[in-house]
Amino acid sequence: MESAIECSRVTSEHAPAGEFSIRRGLCSVDLSPRRTLTASLAAEMASAVDATLTLVHFTTGVEVWGPGGSHVDPVWKEKIVGNAIKVIAKLQQEVGIKADVVIDSGNVPKLLSRAAEQTNADVLVIGRSPGRSHLADNGEGYGIIPESRIPVLSI
Repeated sequence: MESAIECSRVTSEHAPAGEFSIRRGLCSVDLSPRRTLTASLAAEMASAVDATLTLVHFTTGVEVWGPGGSHVDPVWKEKIVGNAIKVIAKLQQEVGIKADVVIDSGNVPKLLSRAAEQTNADVLVIGRSPGRSHLADNGEGYGIIPESRIPVLSI
């Protein structure tokens, strides 16, 4: 099992001083083959520190721009989100974990920041592919790290 982990600590004048502990982890998984490694290592970390884990996956935006503004095609959204639900359920079974799951669509860095806030996460785990930047295929690149108000572990 690969275990190369990069840690980027985000500092902020708004961050409270004090001890750091991990009680809740947030793991962002895409639908690439490396999702198993990312989820597995995040689950291992959470287990080691007795933390809860939430898996998050963000699909491409489902809004269609046209006359009158943006619209959401419910059939398309159901297909995209339904596929993600199946893949994440299978992932949990393969890895042997039971985690809360958040699936949404839109701007990845902003949604990760919102999910971290809503789940009170202490750390964000993201996957990366060798030779590529963090989640580069979705066009967000390194936007995740500066947007995050919690430490980011890149696996």
